[in-house]
Amino acid sequence: MNKRLAMAASCALIGSMLLFPSAVAASGTASGGCTPHIATSGVLGKRAAGAKLIESMRQAGASDAAIDAAMASDLCMTRVPDSKTASSVAPMTSSSSAVRVYAPVWYWDTNNGTRQPWYDVYVSYSWLNTSFTSEVGIGADGGPDGFAMSFNTGMLWVPGVPAEFDFHGHSYWGWQYDTSPDTQNQDGAGFLDQDYSYSGDLTMYSGTLYTSVYRPTSGCANVQAFAKYSHTWSSTGLTGVGVGPWAISFSWADSNYLWNVSGPGSAIKYLC
Repeated sequence: MNKRLAMAASCALIGSMLLFPSAVAASGTASGGCTPHIATSGVLGKRAAGAKLIESMRQAGASDAAIDAAMASDLCMTRVPDSKTASSVAPMTSSSSAVRVYAPVWYWDTNNGTRQPWYDVYVSYSWLNTSFTSEVGIGADGGPDGFAMSFNTGMLWVPGVPAEFDFHGHSYWGWQYDTSPDTQNQDGAGFLDQDYSYSGDLTMYSGTLYTSVYRPTSGCANVQAFAKYSHTWSSTGLTGVGVGPWAISFSWADSNYLWNVSGPGSAIKYLC
């Protein structure tokens, strides 16, 4: 699907959630006893609402504990317990004064508990300043930027529920929704999108990538997720993205105006 059309379709879905809450309220009360405070429509609607909640609370400086509490009360989503047999590692971590990439977080539906058929994984990034204004005043800031997430082992995807990347500015630009991954396989997913600057704001100032997976392809295993953000400007633009076990790679036309930032790995989860 054309990315612009995919974004429009996703916007329509989110719009229906916000404009017609009574039409979807019936889906809010689940059999497990938890009633979410935010009405959503189906799996895709609930995932998107989770992404917005996490993103807004990250921007407000909320702690992980506060985000977990909000996910539980507003969407009946519980953080997946950490593995008791392994310690988290972060082989891809790198620092930047301009952008922060957060550790991925894993949730499942509170009403399903251990019977949860899949896991929702979210990872966010955010600019820490407006240094991009020195790159371009108005218009496209170089070529496409990229954001991707990978796992340390292959995962089974939920059919019909692709990875999604939602991003927005901090003042002028609103939300945009990319539902067409530029790459998605058992090892992860990645997106390339053009960023634009206007009035001291960037379309991709902050963003959250999220996806839904069943279990490791190999059966029960310790699983960890990682993410990387790539920014370009001037004559540089990304032309491709690849994901593999423990790995994320970007390709470009030239590397004169490009840098990458990797976040810490998620807490390890033992999944079956």
